[in-house]
Amino acid sequence: VQYHHHNHTHSPQMQHCELKQKYYHCVVASVVANHAS
Repeated sequence: VQYHHHNHTHSPQMQHCELKQKYYHCVVASVVANHAS
């Protein structure tokens, strides 16, 4: 996993946005997985 190789260039705001996106993506992925099974 290579998400964190350029985090030092990000402002805290950007990082928060990325975290929210990653969380949302995880939620969507789990919902899709639930529907698929």
